[in-house]
Amino acid sequence: MNNVLDLFKGIGVIIDDALNVKSGNPNDIIWKIKSSFEKQNIPILTFSELPNNEQVRNFNTVSFMLLDWDLYGCQTELGVSKPQTAADDNIEFIKQFNSVCFAPIFIFSNDTYEIKNKLEKANLYDFTKSNHIFVESKSELKQSQILFTKIKKWITTTPSIYALKEWDKALLQAKCDLFHELHSINPKWAVVLQQTFKNDGVDENHELGLFIYKNLIARTIPIDFDKGIIPIFDFNVKDEKEKKKNQNKFNRIIKNVSKGDLRKILECERFLNNKKDGSGNNILPQNPATGDVFKNNKDYFINIRPDCDILRKGDDVILFCLKGEVVKEQNINAKKKSKIIFHNGELIEKNYNIYVSFIDEGKILEFKFNKDLILSKWSDLKSRHIGRLLPPYITRLQQKYAFYLQRQGLPAIPEKAIK
Repeated sequence: MNNVLDLFKGIGVIIDDALNVKSGNPNDIIWKIKSSFEKQNIPILTFSELPNNEQVRNFNTVSFMLLDWDLYGCQTELGVSKPQTAADDNIEFIKQFNSVCFAPIFIFSNDTYEIKNKLEKANLYDFTKSNHIFVESKSELKQSQILFTKIKKWITTTPSIYALKEWDKALLQAKCDLFHELHSINPKWAVVLQQTFKNDGVDENHELGLFIYKNLIARTIPIDFDKGIIPIFDFNVKDEKEKKKNQNKFNRIIKNVSKGDLRKILECERFLNNKKDGSGNNILPQNPATGDVFKNNKDYFINIRPDCDILRKGDDVILFCLKGEVVKEQNINAKKKSKIIFHNGELIEKNYNIYVSFIDEGKILEFKFNKDLILSKWSDLKSRHIGRLLPPYITRLQQKYAFYLQRQGLPAIPEKAIK
């Protein structure tokens, strides 16, 4: 990753009252910063006061933002500035921006420590972790190159940001290629597919979106992530010294990754929580699907009915649910008869059960097949909908349950023949 600009192509935003043509200060250093971006052909949107919420909603493709914390826009009727109110306005603005865009934010101020404290109280900053908000003195960012040097250092020490930007670059190219090709075939391609799905009796909006997503995934080129930022360690090398060296390096990198954080990461990989996003909308589509998980008091239920039997039925569709319970983790590898064996990275299962880790705040659930399926309408269950188990985990559950239904019983082996 030689040029950080390759990952931060796009529009920048600068918010500073010195940019006001009528009342601003033309000698302020912010003009030099703005000019340095323009010399590199980076388009810049400028505001002399905080943009309103309607404007912020259009910031979803912004690559970075520069914000002067000490704006003069928040004043009383008598014209006396109220710093606390101004700070609250800034914090609310940043929250609005974060709800539509994930990009580095540079805040200009002379009192950097106080601002960091205010941001931390608002859950926008963490002194113990890498942050996407930088509080700097304006004089330290005289040129765009200095700013991008800081961004480059930030993403090289924050693999999650680097992975996002590399993936975003590949996805944008795939999106451009896909829609150019479809449009060149026929501009009415969406109408044709939408009507086809409607005639088939399925949710046409869901299916059209799924068609687009599948094509984007298929077209996205393999991403060659920089091993210097996202390192890979080989723990299977024969040389014991090399193996220990790799293990020590890995341990140093993840030393601040707690057991709780690890479970949350694994949960994101396999379970989509039915919660609200920054705009107040449900992250999970509000339609029934294979893998839907429901909770009723302490009991969990998972739908294993195939999507092809669900999509044409509407709210009256009957779901086929297995009942599950939270595993008592003190029984894992315990020295007692009811123990659960964890070996080589997996919980050992019987032919009549399956373990699903991690669901609903990192819980491990057990679903047993030797109990009756519970048949319920989606309309009766959707108020208890907590999320959806994703492939390949739901696929494995369905396959194992199908195998259980077709199992052939065998005579038990006499203990004397073994012991």
